[in-house]
Amino acid sequence: MNTLAKPVLRLDNSPMNWNFVRGALQKVIGEKGWSHNLIAEKSGVPQPTISRFINGESKAMELENLSAICKALGVSVAEVIGERPIELDDNARRVIKAMEQLPEYKKQVVVSTAETLAKPENK
Repeated sequence: MNTLAKPVLRLDNSPMNWNFVRGALQKVIGEKGWSHNLIAEKSGVPQPTISRFINGESKAMELENLSAICKALGVSVAEVIGERPIELDDNARRVIKAMEQLPEYKKQVVVSTAETLAKPENK
């Protein structure tokens, strides 16, 4: 499956900023002092694929490769793509736990209800 066939979206539905990803990877690689060959060896991603992306010759990267590189470097994909962790309070955790037990059609009812409740009231 080609993950680059359509734009890659982040949790907030914004398009992936591949220049940000490239910069984040360059920073981690620089801190570790690793060569592209070492990353390839540890991640299983071909060295030319890594080098072309890091050097800006490739504009994007398949998510499977990005995930393998991040795992080898010991960082999360979320960190590298610039996602911020979602802060959940106890009520949100309870809702998520309860929803995990629901059949799909009931999940859709809960989501629809939540979206309706979240809309501003017309006063």
